[in-house]
Amino acid sequence: MIRRFLSPRWILGHLAALSLVVLLVNLGMWQLHRLDDRRDANGRVTERSALAPVPGSAGLFDTDNSEGLEWRPVQVSGVYDSDHVLVILGRSDGGTAGTHSLVPLRGEDGLVWLVNRGFVPLAAATPAPPSGRVTVTGWLRPTQTRRTLGAIDSTDPETIEYHRFDVDLIARRLTGDVAPM
Repeated sequence: MIRRFLSPRWILGHLAALSLVVLLVNLGMWQLHRLDDRRDANGRVTERSALAPVPGSAGLFDTDNSEGLEWRPVQVSGVYDSDHVLVILGRSDGGTAGTHSLVPLRGEDGLVWLVNRGFVPLAAATPAPPSGRVTVTGWLRPTQTRRTLGAIDSTDPETIEYHRFDVDLIARRLTGDVAPM
């Protein structure tokens, strides 16, 4: 009878079951860590979004702590550059496919800000930006970079469609200094 418990098949079966238990426990712990990370990120967004907007200027980025600026409200006055309306592809909102409308705003100090004017469903036309001087209040967001398997954006200076908010890539087609966020 004891020989049966020491057979290779029996031992391998129990080792496989034990390995599966260890794997499932580690996956559960990984999910709990992700939950903690998400709660921390949501707390930072809530905390920073509640701050009073700071005036947008080139001096805002003098610090190397761009992570501390993410989700910080900023207020910029200037004129939309309606000749360079850009589109960020592959977005969705509530299950509806669409794009984001991205328009450069030439600030009064000469700095160009990339303003995400929001979601536009695929079936709808992108509304034109207002003309004349405007004051925009928004949140600072960092540039997005391509992941290993992400779509590749065109480097053609004439393109108006991008897959992500890659500030450096978009800045190549604009004139002037572009805000890094």
